[in-house]
Amino acid sequence: MSYDAFNNLTGRGTQVWSLSSNAFSASYTNNRKTSGGASVTYDEAGNTLSSNQGNPTDSLHWQFDASGRQWRWEEFGPDGPNEKKGEETTFDGDGRRAKVTNLHKMKNFGVWPDWTAIPFYNIYSSVTGQKIS
Repeated sequence: MSYDAFNNLTGRGTQVWSLSSNAFSASYTNNRKTSGGASVTYDEAGNTLSSNQGNPTDSLHWQFDASGRQWRWEEFGPDGPNEKKGEETTFDGDGRRAKVTNLHKMKNFGVWPDWTAIPFYNIYSSVTGQKIS
């Protein structure tokens, strides 16, 4: 394995028993991957917006608010090409996670339905500031 000055993995070769060898190589500019491995895109603040493994059915997408907090992510293909997962977070005025919504959708007969959303709420004490269980 080889690494650059910022400890980013730039090269690796592996082989398991009699299977063919598998090699990885990547290059980085300003500590951001510019080639090799997954295709990655960034916003102006340096947040990762998407990662694609070279297959359209295996990708991740993130969204950030004006404060730089990740408020949404979506994953396509972790459990097969017909399923998407995600999560949305709503923050309260103190920047705490007030609502987290798990998102899921599964393709039916070639058609993507709307997201199935399951919300979870965090309630905090106004006296102690602690989360109420």
